[in-house]
Amino acid sequence: MLSLINIQQMSYSGPMSRNRLLGMKNYLGKPSFATSIGWKRENKANILVEKELQQPPNAAPQQDAYCIVVGEVSDHKLYTSPVGNYNPTYNVLHEAKFQLTLDRPTDPDFGPDWATAINNLEACQEIVAIGNDRRYLILKDGGNFLSIRFSAPLVETRASPIPPDGTLDDDTAKWPVPVTHREAFDQIKHAYQVLPLMVYDMAGKYVLPEEVSSKIRGALVEVHFRVKHYFINNPTEKFNTFTGIMEQITILRPALPRIPSPYRSRNKTGPYRPPPTPTRGELKRAADTFLPAPPMSSSDIISKLMTVPTGVPVASSSVSTTVSSASTVQLGTPIPTIANTSAAGITSSPSPSSTLSDAPSEAVEDEDMVDVEDTAGKTRVVEEGSPAKKRKLRK
Repeated sequence: MLSLINIQQMSYSGPMSRNRLLGMKNYLGKPSFATSIGWKRENKANILVEKELQQPPNAAPQQDAYCIVVGEVSDHKLYTSPVGNYNPTYNVLHEAKFQLTLDRPTDPDFGPDWATAINNLEACQEIVAIGNDRRYLILKDGGNFLSIRFSAPLVETRASPIPPDGTLDDDTAKWPVPVTHREAFDQIKHAYQVLPLMVYDMAGKYVLPEEVSSKIRGALVEVHFRVKHYFINNPTEKFNTFTGIMEQITILRPALPRIPSPYRSRNKTGPYRPPPTPTRGELKRAADTFLPAPPMSSSDIISKLMTVPTGVPVASSSVSTTVSSASTVQLGTPIPTIANTSAAGITSSPSPSSTLSDAPSEAVEDEDMVDVEDTAGKTRVVEEGSPAKKRKLRK
């Protein structure tokens, strides 16, 4: 039974995953999401909270709304390494954050829910925003492509600093900081503690901090997050900031592998050549399979058989072909007479009508030719009732 459960956890089913999330009121893909949330004031910020329709007078403080959305992790500005977006040139380590961008999923089950999720987030912003300048949560690329930006703090201030000879918590003590940033990390680890990014694979196992970026890049993930709002009221500009704070990431399906380039196969025997397009003969044979050509008539077959071979120059004036009522054929080149064979195997002599006349095999200049009339008794066979024709002969 345990092995069956593990197999079910490691296999991805879009319909089953979506049906599970549709049963949760904080799934952004539900059209009714905006009716179950509200905002509460906390210090100088506004926090998205779950809204109770009938709140008792002495009820506990409202619970933060842990929203859920499904999308694909973009490679653009993916800062989920053990130092997040830390850059010594621009910031300090204790202010660094984990950051990632979620794009519309190509998954056929969750893809249609993306527009609903964006609409729900925009509806939440509309409730609390002052003015139309709203930044950092919903990103627009200038067109119709919308993404959601998330972040999470890398460290938080300790309630009380730990002495230099004190014992650090396990997360901070074992944090895999790169060697290039080890000195900066050692300077803050007694006053700040690490907040690991909670990422889980398809089997529900915790992903090690140094493996997070490679595991989630391009993957279909389920992100649980909170939303915080600030209104910035500067003399020069006034705008709203919305922050999606990541709480948990679950990988639903790993990134689809890219097909490797055939040109990078390192083949030393010869260059790679794309497969050729089908020849006309191959296309014709394929077409004949589905739509055979109509059968040829007997006259078409005779014409094809009696065609002058290619490469033999014959003047148009010296070739004349006439088929009589007795199927007599006249060509410009001599062709052996075909004898009639009876059923008993006795060969009969050819009839005059089946004899092919001689004709010149090549053209000559007009000044060497004279016009003569063809008659039924000479070298040309003429159909009965047809007028006499002229043919050019040598002098």
